[in-house]
Amino acid sequence: MAASDAARTNGSSSRLVAEGVLFVIGGISWGCSRSEREVVLAFRARTEGWAAGRVLLLAGWRAGIGKRQRSEEQALFDYFAQEVLALADEDTRRVLLQTAVLPRVAGPMAVQLTGVARAGEILSDLARRGCFVVRHEAETPTYQYHALFREFLLGRAEGTLPPPRRAALRVSAAALLEESGQVEDAFQLFVQAGAWDGASRIILASAPSLLGAGRAETVARWVLALPEDLRSRDPWLLLWSGCGTAQSLPDPGGARRQLERAFDLFRADGDAAGVYLAWATVQKKPLEMLRLLVAHGPRGVRQDLLAEALWPDAEGDAAHRALGTTVYRLRKLLGKAEVVLQQDGRVALDPREVFVDAWALEQLLLRVDAAAPGRAGAADGAAPRARARELYRGDLFGPAGDDPALAPERDRLRRRVQRCLRGS
Repeated sequence: MAASDAARTNGSSSRLVAEGVLFVIGGISWGCSRSEREVVLAFRARTEGWAAGRVLLLAGWRAGIGKRQRSEEQALFDYFAQEVLALADEDTRRVLLQTAVLPRVAGPMAVQLTGVARAGEILSDLARRGCFVVRHEAETPTYQYHALFREFLLGRAEGTLPPPRRAALRVSAAALLEESGQVEDAFQLFVQAGAWDGASRIILASAPSLLGAGRAETVARWVLALPEDLRSRDPWLLLWSGCGTAQSLPDPGGARRQLERAFDLFRADGDAAGVYLAWATVQKKPLEMLRLLVAHGPRGVRQDLLAEALWPDAEGDAAHRALGTTVYRLRKLLGKAEVVLQQDGRVALDPREVFVDAWALEQLLLRVDAAAPGRAGAADGAAPRARARELYRGDLFGPAGDDPALAPERDRLRRRVQRCLRGS
């Protein structure tokens, strides 16, 4: 840590303390760089306000911040071993070492995991005596180990429990977390234990809700944590991974390949629901583009506005590249390249190549307006009005019309139709 020009804290340095660029030790303020600040904050989080732990760890930082000697950390862990574990009975040691795999543990969960009938009482007593265990009050109280103490316990379990026992312990703990709804912590433990069935089960059960909550990156990252041979042969894992990747990045080729592979596997298995979901997801962006082009009429949409509507979070020229790819895919989906025009900075559907009922409805409504009484050259509007009634089967795009990019056109068309029908 930079220690030049130490000074007693005053109003100015107090502001720097509040901003985290100045720290006070022994009543003297010490300036620090950004990298030093990150180390200090990590140190503070690790010790969680435990003064003795800070003193022991600071003793090793003689060669500069972040360069503490390993012996001082070992001294701290020796303290835990001598003052806590060595003085504990067999049941307490078992509870401590086996429940440390859990970020938090309730008494009943500790009993199930360790087989120690009085595990809840042990944790309550440790918390009451301040033995690096914090009790969190709730309908069923939970207990959490001090970060450094948990680090020590995990290391001790690593060195004393045989690998098969450690893996079985993680699997049991993960199952308890999964049962209690703590699926993210459960997933990490399943992965650490190499229990791929459990990890896959959590992905398959949680992916829809995570994607709905905007956590696509989490889904993609979880699937990538599984072995490649498992991912490549399970169509549902491929589907959710493709969905996660597609929502995280603007139309990446990797997502499309995963979804196409999922489609092939679903079709081979005769899974109709899976086939439809994979197809719909592969075509998601082209279908979104098609709806926007229909909503904006034969003139189409400016390329920059279309890209912004389809990929609002894209950076740099990523959206522009994705736009070209999606135009190509929409042409393939429609089966004829000439249907989609891309010229003069706009993208549009060619009315000479495609019939769009919404556009035909607009032309009929213009004819109805032209036939309104009192207008010069008014003709009979009954026939176009009847045809308009036949064409209009409900809101534009149905539920998909709720999209903010489509809603204005949907509402405008609805109002026009209602006005037309009132005149019948």
